[in-house]
Formats: sequence, C-alpha cells, structure tokens
Amino acid sequence: MGRSRIRLLALGVAGFVVLVAVVTHFALPPYLEGRVEDRLEEHGGHAEVELSAVPALRLLTGHGDRLEIHGSGLQVDFDDPDEDAFERLNKFDEVEIDLTDVEADPFQVNVFKLNGLGDGRYRIETDATATLQDLGRIAGEQFGPLGGLIGSIVGGSAPFSAAPVPIELDGELETKDGDVKMVSGDAKVAKLPAGPAARLVTTAILSDL
Repeated sequence: MGRSRIRLLALGVAGFVVLVAVVTHFALPPYLEGRVEDRLEEHGGHAEVELSAVPALRLLTGHGDRLEIHGSGLQVDFDDPDEDAFERLNKFDEVEIDLTDVEADPFQVNVFKLNGLGDGRYRIETDATATLQDLGRIAGEQFGPLGGLIGSIVGGSAPFSAAPVPIELDGELETKDGDVKMVSGDAKVAKLPAGPAARLVTTAILSDL
C-alpha cells in the first residue's frame, strides 16, 4: 500500500473518530437525561435533568462535569438503604438539585435542595417527615451507639413511634468514605444523628438516578 493511500486511510480514520466524538458530545447527554427523567417520573411527577461532561463518554462511567435536577410531585421507590447517593454525586464536579413534594417511602418531602460545594461538601436544605418506626426500620444499626434505641423503635416500644416527626436540615454536609457529617447549620431529625439521617433522605430521594 502506497504512502498516499496510507495517509488517506489515516485521515479517514481520524475523521471518523472526530465525527463520533462530535456526535457523542451532542447526542449522548440528552439521551441519558431522558433516561434519568423517565426513571424519576415512572410513578408520577415531573423532572428536568441536565448532564454535561467533556468528553461526553465520561457520563457512561457515572462521571461528569455537572448534574442538575429540578422536579416536583415525584414518587420514588426506595429499596436499598445501604446504597449511598453521595458516592454517585461525588463523581460530578457540580451538583444542583431542587425538588418539591416528593414521596420517597418512608419520607414525605416538602423541600429538598442540594448544592455541591466541591471536595465532597454539600449545602443541603430539607423539610421532610417520617415516623420513628420507619426510620428505625431502614436505618438499623447504622446509628452505632443508638442501636438500642433503634431496636426499641422498631419493636414499637418507643412512645409515639408511629407518629410523623420532622426532618429539617439547613446547613453544610461533608461526605467521605460513606460517612456523612453535618458540619454547620441547623438540624432537627428526631434525636437521630443529622449526618446519617441526611444520607438516608438523600439516598431515598435519589435512588432512581
């Protein structure tokens, strides 16, 4: 094969690679956005999702430059409390989530706002309710020293364990190696640690991502 033909072949391959990169850059994010929106809206409500990454193929590995979600009236199935939504969110450089009127059993969520601050830190604002009994059911032994209290809640011996209690968070979170801590702000989470409660609420709401 002559040099001219080799050069033409190389140019053709390079052009094809560039074409694929361009098509992927413009086509992949909308496709994945639509899939996430469909999952979030599967049981009702409305969601708008924006994903961006350079190159766009990074999105296929769960990484990206920006993740933005707005929605209301969503009903989310929460099957696995051992999942950690923050592990997925930490793979994006920028995160902005603003949801209202979300049902993510056992949480009834009026407001959920989460903004990434970088390095595994987030600004969170949450106004939700859940029963102590349900919190104990999904939290199990994740609360360490409070395991005895959790056990009594699950057994129904804690007073008013079936009554809704507020879960109100307004401050800054720090996440690292599956651990979530509330490092500043105000929290009201029915005597449970704010960090683990924030992890449970966030994971429940975003379990369909």
